[in-house]
Amino acid sequence: DAVLEAYTCVCGEPAVREAYMKGQCLHEVPFSLKEAGGLIRGTIDCLARLDERNVLVLEFKTGRPRPEHDDQVALYCRAARALFPACHVDSRLIYASRP
Repeated sequence: DAVLEAYTCVCGEPAVREAYMKGQCLHEVPFSLKEAGGLIRGTIDCLARLDERNVLVLEFKTGRPRPEHDDQVALYCRAARALFPACHVDSRLIYASRP
């Protein structure tokens, strides 16, 4: 039941539907990003190339929203901008549970 609920929540998000219908989705995208504090490595849940000029970062979470989730998505956006410098990068934080 919990898996079905999570799947239904994720599929019900307009940003997710748009990304999968309109864009090319890349999953579990590893990155290394050099910032003032050193080298940061991570993995982006989903990068969707919506068109030639727009990229969407989708970050999927379970549980309740926490402030560090926003920080994580901001980092992923910086990494996506480095990967796609000519594109506008947007993001969506998707929670796979109902509030």
